[in-house]
Amino acid sequence: MSKFGQPNSVENEGCANGCSSEIYKYSNLGLEVYLDCDAQFVVSGISVRSEQFTLDGFSPISMDESELVQAFQDLVIEVSDGKFTDYTSDEKGLLFFMRDGLVKRIDISPNIDKYMEIINEFEN
Repeated sequence: MSKFGQPNSVENEGCANGCSSEIYKYSNLGLEVYLDCDAQFVVSGISVRSEQFTLDGFSPISMDESELVQAFQDLVIEVSDGKFTDYTSDEKGLLFFMRDGLVKRIDISPNIDKYMEIINEFEN
């Protein structure tokens, strides 16, 4: 986590409350990093809310739906109920959360199985 500096707060430190993730919150960066307690504290997800975040040359936070679909053409609608729309890209491990037609949050979920394979190689 040193790449991001010190977190503003840590939730569920050491997984004390029985949840599966320890969460490092970087409010100043609009970022949350999730560490999987059951998988040797590897990064299991990252949530981004900052307009400064870029992905494939685009800044998706605050994009409208047409801009998002044009920029990321492999997206599939997960949820759409008028107020909320969620798009996924399984290939890239991305989930875009939209509210009122604008991207508000992006979840990045790395392939945990692949991480575990790498970790197991180092342990053997």
